[in-house]
Amino acid sequence: MGGGGGGTIKIGGMYLITGVASVLGNASAAAARTAVDAVNEAGGINGNDVEIVIRGHGDDPAAQLKSLVQEEQVDALIGLTSSGVALANAEAINQLGVPMALTDIGTPYSTEFDTGTYPDKASFKKNIFRTNANTSTNVYGIAEDANANHSGSRVANIGPGYAYGEQVWSYFKAYSDGLGAGHEYVASEFPSLGATDMTPQINAIMDADPDVVFSGFWAGDAVTFFKQATELGLFDQVDQVYMTLAMDPTVLSALGSTMPEGVKIAGWYWHSAFDNESNTEFLNKYKDHAEDLPAVPSFTGGSAYSSIWMYKKA
Repeated sequence: MGGGGGGTIKIGGMYLITGVASVLGNASAAAARTAVDAVNEAGGINGNDVEIVIRGHGDDPAAQLKSLVQEEQVDALIGLTSSGVALANAEAINQLGVPMALTDIGTPYSTEFDTGTYPDKASFKKNIFRTNANTSTNVYGIAEDANANHSGSRVANIGPGYAYGEQVWSYFKAYSDGLGAGHEYVASEFPSLGATDMTPQINAIMDADPDVVFSGFWAGDAVTFFKQATELGLFDQVDQVYMTLAMDPTVLSALGSTMPEGVKIAGWYWHSAFDNESNTEFLNKYKDHAEDLPAVPSFTGGSAYSSIWMYKKA
C-alpha cells in the first residue's frame, strides 16, 4: 500500500463517537491512533508516514464516508460501530473504491459472499475486509456451554432492537437446536437501541419464568440492562445469563462493584489474554490516547489496532 516513500498515507476512521456507543467508538478510535503511532515508529507504510482522520457516523454515514474519501482524500478506511450501518453502506463503500477494514462489526454478512444461500443478506465486496471475528463464533461458544450445563432449559432473550440483536438470538436458537439442546424458547424482547428504561422488557422475560437468559446487549445498553435487571431481581431468579459482547472494560468500569456475579460474558479482544511483545507494546502505548477512557483497550481495541498494521503488511 503506497509506494516510493517520503509521502503520507492517510487513513480515514469512522466510529460512533457520540450517543449510546460513544465510549466504545472512542475507545476504537484511540486504539487506531495508537496503531498509527506504532506503525510510524516502525517505518510507516512503505516508507510513508501514516496519518489518521477520525469522523463520527453522524446522521448520514454514507455522506461521511464520501467526504473522507473525496474531500479528505484518504487512501483507506477503517471502522464502523454498527452492523446495520456496515450493511446499509456496503455498496457505497464499494463505489468509493478504497479498501475498508471493518473493525467493530458483529454481523458475518458484511463479508459473506454466498448470495445464493443468503440473497437478501450477503454483502461481500472485494474492497471490504474485517479484522475481528464475526459474532457467530461467540454465539456458538455460548450455545455449546448452555447445552453442556443447561440442556432442556426454558430460555428467554433480551437484546438490542436492531439487526445485531435479532441476528444473535437467531444464531443461538439455530446452534442450540443443531446441538440437540432441547431448549424451550419462552420469550424474546428487543428494547430500542439506547433505551433508558428496559424495565417493561425485563419484567416481560421474568414473567416467562426462564431458567436461562440470552442477551446481545453491549456498550451502554449492557450497562443499562445490568443495572435495571439487578434492581428487578432477574439475576436471583434465573440459573444463568449469557452475554455475547459485554466483556469490555468500558462496561465493567461503569458497573464497578454492582456487576452481578456468575454472568457468562463473551467478547472479542481482552487485554490480558495475549502474552506477547505486540500486545504489550499496544497496551503501553494505548494509555497515551485513552484520555477519559479506561486505561486498557475495549473489546474492539485489538481489531482497531490491527487494522492499521494490516495496511502496513499489505
